[in-house]
Amino acid sequence: MKTPPATLPASPRWLPVLTAAAVLCTLPVTAAATPPTAAPPPPAPAAEPDSKFNLSLHYTTTRTTNFAGRRWGLQGSWLHRAPQDEWSGEFRTQREAIALNGSDSTLKVDEIDTFVKWRRDLAALDDPPREGASTYYTYLSPRLRRNRFGYFSSSQAVRAGAGRRFAPLDDLSLSLEFGPGLRLGRARSGENIREGVLTASSQLDYRVSDSTQLRLALMSERSSREHYQTAVATLRNRVSRHVWLKYELSYRKALPMDTLQPVGETRFDAGLSCQF
Repeated sequence: MKTPPATLPASPRWLPVLTAAAVLCTLPVTAAATPPTAAPPPPAPAAEPDSKFNLSLHYTTTRTTNFAGRRWGLQGSWLHRAPQDEWSGEFRTQREAIALNGSDSTLKVDEIDTFVKWRRDLAALDDPPREGASTYYTYLSPRLRRNRFGYFSSSQAVRAGAGRRFAPLDDLSLSLEFGPGLRLGRARSGENIREGVLTASSQLDYRVSDSTQLRLALMSERSSREHYQTAVATLRNRVSRHVWLKYELSYRKALPMDTLQPVGETRFDAGLSCQF
């Protein structure tokens, strides 16, 4: 007699669990999505040192009803910029020959004026701070002058102070400076003089175009014995890569002593300028 096979339950409890496991195993495995991270910006390149050198020659003739004069001169300047420091200097020498009408004698006047300036930017005082282009700075500048017919036949001075630079445009900048100093001078009488001086100056530089540059400079130097004021306007036009035409209009007024009348002089010079 055959035994009937055993019958499975119609609805086993484990069947839904196995079905769900089989479905989950067939799903593709995907990695958890992570938000992309932006690459850090590359560091800003450090400002490269910049150096410039300029050499100018000029010659001028003057003729009036009383005298005739000829003046020629040599002027050199250099500038070196670093990320936070600036070194500059200027050397100016000229000779003027003056002959009175009706006289065979000629008076020769020699002048030398040279200075060196070190400037340090103060980035901590900027508001807001700007790297490498601080608007506040301090400076230290020794100066040497020689004028055979000036109140001081020779003088040496050391000036120190603070300044501020404005640059509203890329092609326009304005600098203002003020500070005290000490001057050692030798008068024409042979007397050695030591005195304090106060100096205030301003300079405007404007690059009109790639071939035209304009500079306006004002300076006032005051002491107990001498008050010296200078206003200079300089225009440069490019002729070639290194050669420029230079036109300079200057006004200088000196008051040697309180009991004397101020003496003013206006000059116009034209010449060639080499810039490297």
